[in-house]
Amino acid sequence: MQRAAQAVEVRGDPGIVPFWQRIPQFFLYPWHLQPLLYMLFLAAVSGVYFLVPLPTPFDLIIVLFGVWLAFMRYAYKILARTAHGQLRPDQYSERFETLSPYLPYKQYAVFIFMGVWVALASELGPLFAGLVLLFCVVATPASVMALTITGSLRAAINPLTLLSTMRAIGLPYLSLCAFLFMLSASQGAVQHFLVPRLPEWLGLPVLNFVAMYFSLIMFNMMGYAVYQQHHELGVEADVAPAVVDSGNERQAVLGRLVADGQLATALDLAYEDVRTAPDDLAPHRRYHALLLLSDQNDRLVAHGRRYLSALLGKSRGSEALQVYRALLERAPDFVPERPSELLRLAEAARADQADAERLEHVAGLLERVQPTPLEAEQIKAPLGAPWIPARDVHDFMMETFNVRGHGLTPGKLSQYSVDWIPQLGQWRVGYSGGGDIDYKAAKTYGTEDRNPFQLLEACLNNAQITVTKDSPTETTASGKPKRVKDQKATMAAIEKANAIRDTWNQWVFKDPARARRLTALYNRRFNGMRPRHVDGSYLTTPGIAHGVRLRPHQKDAVARALRSDEGTLIAHVVGAGKTFEGVTLSHEAKRLGKASKPMLVVPNHLVDQWAGDVLRLYPAGRILVMDKDGTVKDPGGTMADRYGPDGAGKWNLDMEGVDPLMSFYEDGCESVEISLPRFDLVGEVGPGAIGAGVVKRGVPVEADLVVSGIAAAQEVLVDPDVGLHVRPRLG
Repeated sequence: MQRAAQAVEVRGDPGIVPFWQRIPQFFLYPWHLQPLLYMLFLAAVSGVYFLVPLPTPFDLIIVLFGVWLAFMRYAYKILARTAHGQLRPDQYSERFETLSPYLPYKQYAVFIFMGVWVALASELGPLFAGLVLLFCVVATPASVMALTITGSLRAAINPLTLLSTMRAIGLPYLSLCAFLFMLSASQGAVQHFLVPRLPEWLGLPVLNFVAMYFSLIMFNMMGYAVYQQHHELGVEADVAPAVVDSGNERQAVLGRLVADGQLATALDLAYEDVRTAPDDLAPHRRYHALLLLSDQNDRLVAHGRRYLSALLGKSRGSEALQVYRALLERAPDFVPERPSELLRLAEAARADQADAERLEHVAGLLERVQPTPLEAEQIKAPLGAPWIPARDVHDFMMETFNVRGHGLTPGKLSQYSVDWIPQLGQWRVGYSGGGDIDYKAAKTYGTEDRNPFQLLEACLNNAQITVTKDSPTETTASGKPKRVKDQKATMAAIEKANAIRDTWNQWVFKDPARARRLTALYNRRFNGMRPRHVDGSYLTTPGIAHGVRLRPHQKDAVARALRSDEGTLIAHVVGAGKTFEGVTLSHEAKRLGKASKPMLVVPNHLVDQWAGDVLRLYPAGRILVMDKDGTVKDPGGTMADRYGPDGAGKWNLDMEGVDPLMSFYEDGCESVEISLPRFDLVGEVGPGAIGAGVVKRGVPVEADLVVSGIAAAQEVLVDPDVGLHVRPRLG
């Protein structure tokens, strides 16, 4: 099936070229000035073996141990730098100076462990020993990578960790092993060729230099393999890939337009590229470069926020920092879209020792106000959620429907695609007719009328599934059988769709690397709000009844309301103690001078309850009631009056002679009925239900509701007849 959207990249970052396309760069890497001088120095040191007479133990220590220990420490630094995106030796960062100096010792320990595994396996027979030896040979590059990434010997010898590393890299790992084997063979061949042709005093330094040269190529290649799959391996790459589509055809077209003075046309074309491929960094880079040439600061700032988010979302901290500097030069007041992005920029500046003073003071403040990161078990990732990358849905489809197990050609496999079309808000699933799917998967997740791919697309779009058939009795105007709903086939298709959803829920967070990546993505996109918290532990609440102690959350609510000058909404659940909070707030506001005559306005049926709670919390307090004539009267009686002979019979409220004002309603005033959510009832979820129930109230239209001297208005946010089916949008 042909689809207009672009097919999904299954593995790796599309902006990073595969390592096999950088073979010449790997061979040229040791010839840069820094590694070349270091290798020449170490090779020259090894010549001490012949030039300076030393006792037998010391010459072996210097040549065979000291020189190679120093080189291996440097090689591990090169691997770590490359894994984090620093593809040239001159890209230096002090953070790699903190790399553990014991990595070579740990690597020697890994080889010892592998030798023990082979020895133990030999006890079970030569075949088993051969299989273990083959695994150790193939897993050696993975152990080096895992050791560099984690610094843990346990991770480097854990077969599960090694298999996870190899699986994260995928099939290119086998190609990497093949290249490493060829490099080792080439090193041996060069050394064998040079040994008989060099004088004895020069032979050892040259041989050591050759070995260092090929070893550095291998470590650089392994580091780049980690960099290429840094998302899957959980490594943050701080530098953008060195290869940008400078030779791209679109780049050439834009260059010609700029040279001809048609900058506006070039901007429109570049913007169209960004709009159609918002997740691709290359169009963003072109559009940003063109905006820097123009004087359109508004467009530059608007795109800059999106561009920074895209860069930080793909762990391009250093490149994002460069873009941030360029934006600040044009717009000094520029701020990123989210505070968390400013924090990540500060961390990138700290790592590169660049602009650290400009952002360091912000980092400490932002770290303290960051929202608590959510864990995978706290996140819902339903099938069809637009924030989930299409490549994950693609992996789910190929794995669950067992498409990869059929030996399909790359061209045939490319026809199985999953795309998210943001312009339409729809998912599209492309497939090759469904004929190549595994029979068991087809029976498990499909029916005779709907194959698994069609049902997957319906699940992604939350579309209604209906299967129709020809009616045996009804016909259309043209005489053809009328299509009617096939109840049995429809129910069967719905059951299969539910099975796909259940399988997805079990699959999505099953892989630890995918769970970490999706959790980080969810936190970046949605977990950007931290509720304000006011600590009320300092409140002493003098006058409160003996033996009554407010809970911490009640004191926090009172303190927050006391600090607010614009009113406070206390939306605690039923039974959390809102009554005591309101009573304490009125007393504290009066005691502190924030209110002269606090008033508690409650529904008619709660007047007695609130009056009792007021006297229970503040026994010495007196309650005033507003009469219908607008006067305030003391009904008499307090909880304190019940103690002592003079207060006999006066402890309860005496409402005699008092006709309290219970409503703002006046004769002739028009009223309207409003629906309010009620959460203390158990109701059926459906149309007409908000929360667990709806209560009707009449509100006078002409009554003035004043808040802080400003007239308040009523506005319907959610229609009660719609209820839970409405998702309000904040603008």
